[in-house]
Amino acid sequence: MKHAKLWALAVLCMVCMLVCGSASARTTTVMMYMCGTDIQEDGLRDLQEICTGATSEDIRVVVLAGGTEGWSDRRLNNGRLNLFTIQQGQWSEVTDWGTGSMGSPDTLARFVEYCWQNCRGDRNMLIMWNHGSSAFDGLCFDELYSDDSLTVAELGSCFKDLSARLSDFHLDIVGADACLMGCYEMAVTLAPYADCYIGSEELEPWLGWYYTNWLQELSANSEMTSRELAAAVVNAFEYCAERDDPNDYLTLSAIDLSRIPTLREHINSLAATLTNVVNGSGLNDISRTVRSMYVFGSYDDAGSDMVDLNEFLTMCGTYDPQTAAQAKTALKEAVITSYASSSVPAATGLSIMVPVESSDYLYTYMRDYTSDALSGYSSFVTAFANAVSGGSYTFSASSQSTQVSSNVTIAGSAGTPAYGSGYGYNTSGLVIAGSAGQQTATAAPAAQDTAAPGGIVIAGSAGQQTATPTPAPQDTTAPGGIVIAGSAGQQTATAAPAEATPAPTAAAGTVASADTNGQYTFSVSLTDEDLHYLSYAELLVFQDFSDGGVWDLDELGSVRDTRIDWNNGVVYAVFDGTWPVIGDVYVVMYEQSRTDYGRRCIIPVMLNDTTKTYLVVEYAAGSQEGTILGTSRGWTENGLPVRGVTPLEIGDIISPIYPTYTSTSETEPAVDEMSTSWQVYNDPEFRITWDGTQKVTQAAMSADTPLRMAFRLHDIFGGSTTTALTSITLNQEN
Repeated sequence: MKHAKLWALAVLCMVCMLVCGSASARTTTVMMYMCGTDIQEDGLRDLQEICTGATSEDIRVVVLAGGTEGWSDRRLNNGRLNLFTIQQGQWSEVTDWGTGSMGSPDTLARFVEYCWQNCRGDRNMLIMWNHGSSAFDGLCFDELYSDDSLTVAELGSCFKDLSARLSDFHLDIVGADACLMGCYEMAVTLAPYADCYIGSEELEPWLGWYYTNWLQELSANSEMTSRELAAAVVNAFEYCAERDDPNDYLTLSAIDLSRIPTLREHINSLAATLTNVVNGSGLNDISRTVRSMYVFGSYDDAGSDMVDLNEFLTMCGTYDPQTAAQAKTALKEAVITSYASSSVPAATGLSIMVPVESSDYLYTYMRDYTSDALSGYSSFVTAFANAVSGGSYTFSASSQSTQVSSNVTIAGSAGTPAYGSGYGYNTSGLVIAGSAGQQTATAAPAAQDTAAPGGIVIAGSAGQQTATPTPAPQDTTAPGGIVIAGSAGQQTATAAPAEATPAPTAAAGTVASADTNGQYTFSVSLTDEDLHYLSYAELLVFQDFSDGGVWDLDELGSVRDTRIDWNNGVVYAVFDGTWPVIGDVYVVMYEQSRTDYGRRCIIPVMLNDTTKTYLVVEYAAGSQEGTILGTSRGWTENGLPVRGVTPLEIGDIISPIYPTYTSTSETEPAVDEMSTSWQVYNDPEFRITWDGTQKVTQAAMSADTPLRMAFRLHDIFGGSTTTALTSITLNQEN
């Protein structure tokens, strides 16, 4: 009898173990907060991916969909909030949840509270889906409510209120399937309320996250840790995005929020130091360095002011090396995994805002930026923005004519192509600490300064000399970063004033067969005060169509190879007489990024006579031939970043756009005083019919092309001054 009882007890235990084992499988609730706006079709595609991937009964996806004037799926009510669930690949019946802005923290709080009280799982994950506009404007822009959005400060208040109202409220993962939201500001705001955060430093491609793969992994293994699940989201994105377009700007990171408080402590300390520097005499150094950094989401007419946090900490190391090093360690420990494609020059997991271009809007966004979580860092943001927006400077060199001499080679510049510098990303800065003259010198190697793309400082002096230099110390005032004492090779740079020869007329945009291999070196002299306020310089190239008292200039962009002699106050630029073309049409081109793998540029165009957009062009390292990947609008008229690159279709009509300067002044006007507009020519010679094979190449400019040159000097406050125009006539000698 005793044995029978023991046997029965054993059987009962085994049954209990089986039941408990089945019930203990970890359930996951995914709260999908989907604001459709003008990308609702992409959202519906992601919902289909969810249906394909979430096959386990242990996964329940609760969706709140709204924020758009019209859904392409008839199951969803236009202009309303739609609540439904997806489980084992099936939609539930859609519930009309009334109206409300998806950009309101009240709507988000209502949704999260509903899920917490009615659909709470063992693991709870919130995904906010829509456009993102960084720490500046947040995410989830509801087009039914004037693009109202959830700011970072509003998110902080929302989660703080939820934590006060809901017992044990804490999310396992929060993610932003949106552009530009992989930032320190989001991480530090969410740290008290979640374990992990997922976001992208850069713009996201049109496909966004790839839901199928990571949900399939979760369906197969419900016991995944939250760190493993967050990493799976990043890995799935990498797989799908690389397969779709490996040349696109691609970033996504998973962050361990438990590590953020330590990082915050170090950043607050560095912010206090930087604030003292800005309020002292160091604004020019900080402004120059920040303006040399890669800015995420940048186009020629808009940007996010978000820079990579690790790159920012490198700058901080100039003023507090120990704390900056500790902050870098904390950042590295916080990043669970981070993916960046080869097109992105700087992305280590999180970005941070430095208000360079947005400083004029300080009082508009600071009320939404300042919060308890950001109280330390926002003190630096406020100080820097106030200093930049409150200052202005006009360079004395504005009245000078640019000096020019032909067939000149300065070490390190020969053979480089000409193209425009990207918005917020100064790639032009080859910097010489020395002056014009004839010299022979042997350069000593120097360490790379990661905060200064392309920068070289060369110490030398006027006159003719032969020298074997020794390594020079870092010149902290130079926007470039590599310090070399001396310059390699023999250089001749005797800059003589060019004759103001009237340029003959010629058809703009058409490339002739003239061979112009000569180098042209331009220079302009600056005072000590000019140098103090100088951030960077560029040499602008114009085609001159002035006729009959009407001044008419088309800007082609700026020459890349620009150098600053900080010791003697001279800016140099080298022009090799070639320019980017598509077919036989000159184009304006701006560089967006540069890495060891190549560079990425954009060309403003009118597509099919209706849409202003940009051609996106990819150059392999060392190549002079650019591959056209497609088009991107950059940012919408409402200030929202546009996802991804749209491929061109055979037969598309591409018309280059040129910045145009005009004036009816009786005497030659200053460029800064001329009226500006965008010019699109309807002449057939300016219209390019896409056949799927065209490339962007470098072509020699015709000797008949009427060219004018002028330096644009950018000050540390974000303004600029353009020098007087200089005419040149290209030669045709080899």
